[in-house]
Amino acid sequence: MEIPESGSTPPQVARNIERVRKARQLKQKDVSERLRAVGRPILATVVSKIERGERRVDADDVMAFALAMNVSPLTLLLPPEGDSRTTVQVAAEVAAKADRVWAWGRGEETLPPLWEAPDPQRQEEFEQLALPAALRYFRAQPAGRAAEVLRSDMRRVVEFSQIASDTTGVDDEFKSRLSLARESLARLSHELDRAEVAQADLARLHRERRAQRGETTDAE
Repeated sequence: MEIPESGSTPPQVARNIERVRKARQLKQKDVSERLRAVGRPILATVVSKIERGERRVDADDVMAFALAMNVSPLTLLLPPEGDSRTTVQVAAEVAAKADRVWAWGRGEETLPPLWEAPDPQRQEEFEQLALPAALRYFRAQPAGRAAEVLRSDMRRVVEFSQIASDTTGVDDEFKSRLSLARESLARLSHELDRAEVAQADLARLHRERRAQRGETTDAE
């Protein structure tokens, strides 16, 4: 399936391919050789055309370039600025903050389309389709929930620090982010407490089962 010529995605992919290639200190010829090695032969001259936006890319191209330059496909599809102050044009009629788009791309949270109102209850349905079973299982466990809370809430704290360091920030925005950051830290503390209790329960159950089998440990 080809990514359409119109819209913001193809220029973004072209810019990212050039940016990553240069960051990897690769010549277009080097990228071409790597593309051939992964089974997607593209001449160096064509790589140059892609970077200049003169040749459209399809899904297979994106995957091959990501493999060839050892980055995530999202690195090529999305802008490198993943903060809450950068707006990303996801489609012709859909725009969202970059951090939300990255979270959506990673399967962490929904990005409600125009025809649906934001609905927290849809998160579970979204994860069922967006995430592999093993990751869904991990997230359902206490430690997994704590880890996910840490990931998402640390993003909020970082957003707050960005606003705090921005002398042009509006006072109401600063207060709002400060409140969100505090809520995030409180929620993280709660999830860590739950994980600690769950771990203690598992340890107690393990000791009881060992006792039933007549086993002891050095600590006991």
